[in-house]
Amino acid sequence: MASNSVEVSNSALHDFSEVFAASTACIDTLLTRVFILVGILIVILVTLIFIAFLSLKNVWHRLQKTVSDRKEEK
Repeated sequence: MASNSVEVSNSALHDFSEVFAASTACIDTLLTRVFILVGILIVILVTLIFIAFLSLKNVWHRLQKTVSDRKEEK
């Protein structure tokens, strides 16, 4: 009788360890995907900020040129 309960508990422990290993692998895969997505979003955000900075710099230089041209006309 005692050996039967030991076998059942060993079987349950083995089943639990398989489920735990599968869920851990699933969580690892999910975390990896989340980190990859966050990394891609950061790269896109930095690129957009860089493009916006260059555009604003270009607009600022054009504005300064327009102001200096108008001063020269007077």
